[in-house]
Amino acid sequence: MRIFLLSDIHANLEALNACVDAAPRYDCAVNLGDVVGYGADPNAVVDVVRGQNPLLVRGNHDKAVSGVRIWSTSIPWRVWRLCGRENI
Repeated sequence: MRIFLLSDIHANLEALNACVDAAPRYDCAVNLGDVVGYGADPNAVVDVVRGQNPLLVRGNHDKAVSGVRIWSTSIPWRVWRLCGRENI
């Protein structure tokens, strides 16, 4: 079985696309967390990751934007980028 392993994407769509394009054929995708955070394209990155149907571990940034734990002043901005202002 070939496993495509990703981690710490942090909403960086360009880097994610480069990894996906360079990856050989795989049977299973595994993402070790931190899909969102820092980068400018959280929604697009989430769409790409969902399309892989991966086994997914929730990272600390993923946890923070889910509302489970708020630990940074930048988290509200990330939530707004993911959900839209009307959902906050």
